[in-house]
Amino acid sequence: VLLLGQHIREGTKLRILRQLLSRMEKTKVLVFTEFRTTQKMLGKALREQGMPTVEYHGALSAWEKERCVEAFRNAARVMVSTEAGGEGRNLQFCHVMVNYDLPWNPMRVEQRIGRIHRLGQTEDVTIINLCSRNTIEEYVTDLLEKKLTMFRDVIGDIDAILSQVDPRGFDFVVGEAALKSRSEDELASVLAAYGDGLARASARYSDVQRFNQELFEDS
Repeated sequence: VLLLGQHIREGTKLRILRQLLSRMEKTKVLVFTEFRTTQKMLGKALREQGMPTVEYHGALSAWEKERCVEAFRNAARVMVSTEAGGEGRNLQFCHVMVNYDLPWNPMRVEQRIGRIHRLGQTEDVTIINLCSRNTIEEYVTDLLEKKLTMFRDVIGDIDAILSQVDPRGFDFVVGEAALKSRSEDELASVLAAYGDGLARASARYSDVQRFNQELFEDS
């Protein structure tokens, strides 16, 4: 997880992304963003840098989507995708993913990861999250990374884990905390308590999975 400084300009994430891509040389990289305006900005900036880049989004026709994936498979180094790229596409020829921004719904994050971390992947998968320090973005990243371990483990039925803690859902809890907290300390306290619940639920889920696996192996 890359934490950027507290007081950042609009172009800081882009600068960091450019530096990362330059260091990776010929590695193909899938970049996710939630917003079409951000996608257009990234695509334009990376192409101006001389980096072959394609943009994948829901407004493309089925034929255009296929053409975009094939371009990424062959000539393009980077695919900048909105959430549409997290739905059903097999991109295991790529093994590096950058979350330029993260959705507040872990199931959507899991869908993103599933585009490259799936059957047929022959390389270790690297996931990089860009977030701004001391913002709600950092809290969300921390919950996903440290409490749900989404970027290290294969979670499985994440909905079952989330519902154990609060049936209203991850995005609702985080949004409510951000809106209702009267101070930074209160927000941190509310989300820390929620995160502890997520960690316990995740651990229970892992224990059940291990028990079921051992039971199956012994039967």
